[in-house]
Amino acid sequence: MAIDINKLLSLPQRERRKIAEKLFTSLSPNTSIEKLSKKEEEILEKRWNKYVSGKMKFYSSETMISKVFDDK
Repeated sequence: MAIDINKLLSLPQRERRKIAEKLFTSLSPNTSIEKLSKKEEEILEKRWNKYVSGKMKFYSSETMISKVFDDK
């Protein structure tokens, strides 16, 4: 069975993600993606869109350690 990868790549992002999840979970019986709540899906979609658009802030590990463990 031949699959045209270009047709798959032309699908909307949400559909491609569903296909990728199904492929991933089919690789090993030990890997599974739990069903997310609607709210969790919305949060992840929002974060993904920020990442893709370049609007996401990134911090160095030193900055994160400072933010988490410093008492300031």
